[in-house]
Amino acid sequence: MREVGADEAGPVLKAYARTAPATRPYFGAGLDDPPEAFAREAHLHPVFELLPAPA
Repeated sequence: MREVGADEAGPVLKAYARTAPATRPYFGAGLDDPPEAFAREAHLHPVFELLPAPA
């Protein structure tokens, strides 16, 4: 796995907040904000990409 950068994390965090309503209070950005607003919070909410295991 690898931790993604803020630019990649922004859209993921926005989608997460949209699909998991219980998480919304933990974000300063709102659902109407652009992904860049969520990217600014990426240091508080790390996002990881799961990669296939080496063969």
